[in-house]
Amino acid sequence: MKSWLKKRRLNTTNVPSHRIEQINKLILEQLNIQILREINLPVGCLVTITKVNTTRDFSLSRVTASIIPAERNLSVLGLLNNKAGYLQHLIAQKIAVFKVPKLTFILDTGGVHVERLDELIDKIHHEK
Repeated sequence: MKSWLKKRRLNTTNVPSHRIEQINKLILEQLNIQILREINLPVGCLVTITKVNTTRDFSLSRVTASIIPAERNLSVLGLLNNKAGYLQHLIAQKIAVFKVPKLTFILDTGGVHVERLDELIDKIHHEK
């Protein structure tokens, strides 16, 4: 392979932002599907991938997950991080990219706030 072509392929700092947005969307869709199909979640747990942020060099994707019920956040988040390599492998089979980024799961705290607001609203309605 010619050296100029090799350098051009490896230079990922000039990746257009729309391409990263497309990759983020594809990863988000595939993760929601694969978690539902392939990961044995505890009974009564619901996991939704809410956001994916991929670095410009495609080395890492920070995946934000909303977990219900909130009491299981840490255990389910640990399970997802343990299965990240397996999920990465499944995604690599489904989408055509040069490099599938390493997945790191973080907790979406917005769901916790919504759950707490719902509890407070219910409490107010019951007091009236």
